[in-house]
Amino acid sequence: MEEKKVIVEAFDQPQVQDLEIMREQNNLFGSLRIQEEQSKKQIQNLKKILDDLNTDKVKVHDLIVPYGMGGFRRLLPQAKQDLIKAYVKQLEIEENKLNAIIGQRQHRADEVGEQRLKVFRMLWSTLVTQHGFKNEELCEHCTEYMKNSTNRAFLRPEQDITDIIKKAGETIV
Repeated sequence: MEEKKVIVEAFDQPQVQDLEIMREQNNLFGSLRIQEEQSKKQIQNLKKILDDLNTDKVKVHDLIVPYGMGGFRRLLPQAKQDLIKAYVKQLEIEENKLNAIIGQRQHRADEVGEQRLKVFRMLWSTLVTQHGFKNEELCEHCTEYMKNSTNRAFLRPEQDITDIIKKAGETIV
């Protein structure tokens, strides 16, 4: 029997487009994760400020606020409740923003997962049709890879993620 020669081709435009869509969705998903962490930090800061104001760690007359065209004024003790109300409102807005970001991220996670699966199927099909693999061989490769990878974590350690978010946040600001 004559052995069939495998013809390997470059990805066609729809395949490249699928890969590009996956990359874009991954980037959007990552930016939502960064926004979520920044929002959590903002909420934490607002809660600390409110705590400081409520426990009299900060005296209102010690605060100087912007006023007018580049001017400043010292707050009077009577303005304390107004200041607290302003921070409470800002905290509510930030908590609503965080909830919206979390919802967007969960929705985006579904889309990213679907696109990854689409790309996985495309690559599987390419390996079968162009590189001559059999489904069983690919299953074996994947199974073997999973067995050998059990010692390595598939998810990044939390500290790595925190460092990545911090670095990305620094580039955005």
